[in-house]
Amino acid sequence: MRRNLCVPRVVLLTGLFFLTVGLGGCMWMFNTDPIARFTAMPGSGPAPLDVWFDATTSSDPDAGDDLSYAWSFGDGTHGVGITCTHRFAAAGTYRVELTVDDGWGGMSTAFLNITVSEQTGTYYAIVIGIADYYENPLQYTDDDAWAFADLLLKSPGLWDADHIVLLLNRDATIANFAAAIAAISAEATANDALVVFYSGHGSQWYDIAPLDESDGLDEALCFMDADLTDDGFAAALRRVPVGKVLVLVDACYSGGLIRGGSESTTIEGSIGVGLGEDLVKDGSVQAKDLATLERSVVVVTASADDEYSIEWNNFRHGVFTYYLLDAMRGAADFYGNQDGVISAEECFAYLAPNVVSFTSSIGSTHHPQILDAFPGEFALTE
Repeated sequence: MRRNLCVPRVVLLTGLFFLTVGLGGCMWMFNTDPIARFTAMPGSGPAPLDVWFDATTSSDPDAGDDLSYAWSFGDGTHGVGITCTHRFAAAGTYRVELTVDDGWGGMSTAFLNITVSEQTGTYYAIVIGIADYYENPLQYTDDDAWAFADLLLKSPGLWDADHIVLLLNRDATIANFAAAIAAISAEATANDALVVFYSGHGSQWYDIAPLDESDGLDEALCFMDADLTDDGFAAALRRVPVGKVLVLVDACYSGGLIRGGSESTTIEGSIGVGLGEDLVKDGSVQAKDLATLERSVVVVTASADDEYSIEWNNFRHGVFTYYLLDAMRGAADFYGNQDGVISAEECFAYLAPNVVSFTSSIGSTHHPQILDAFPGEFALTE
């Protein structure tokens, strides 16, 4: 840019030895645009996110210019000043632009993207693994639970040991499960999340009161002291006042925990009532619209309601858990959206075809199931 200065000037031409006086004359001089730069701290985080913006590293080659600073925060709001603070209330990616003006028609712009994630709250987990049954013991189900809890702790951004309850073998009683539910319920809020992992025997018998299974069968998880039906399991989880619930079950007949008599992998069209439906209902017989759920729920099971869930010696885990752990170690995100966050939905998308393919290769039938009543994706590890 050029600036037009109309001021009196006295110019001494040394070589010609004469003096020219220009009164009220005009003289053209070049103006250089300023250089816009700024930093943002922090550059990402959960909503609501307060970010400090600092443009003191901006500069202008023309010394003495009085710079002004205008901000556009990408959410429809604006600000001024060499430094400022702005709160981003909702999750999203915001392009923040800084425009520096030197007052002589010169200006430049710089931008940064600020990433605001959903408010995560506190993540709680109850991890259950039972191998040492008094009758029909299993081999690797306690190892399944131990390995799952260990992988959670490798993601300290979401998890810490104080919020993970590990119930193995003789400690895996209904009483201890109820105590864990009560302890979490005493401090959890609607901003928090609960993950329940179960690996052990699953059972199935003729439906008992309230006679709500369309296929006439109740499913149950076999704790050390008694069997817990899908109705009882759902009732326990509904007591926890969290906004997000993820249930992962590696057990025979576990697909029946989502619904009875159906192998559909979504809640739509379900013809039975199981754990998943119980969690997304409000005391009625019809599933609520997903936009009005009181909580967001994902339930993933190892098999359909009429299938076994098997262990495999070479894996030293249940087949379902083996591929779940592989997904959590990074395979799910690698074959998913590669955003650095491993979600329950990505885990299912990875493990389901692998479980089906492997079990088919050894002459077994194994179809993992999912009920996904969660807007977006349920972050499991980072």
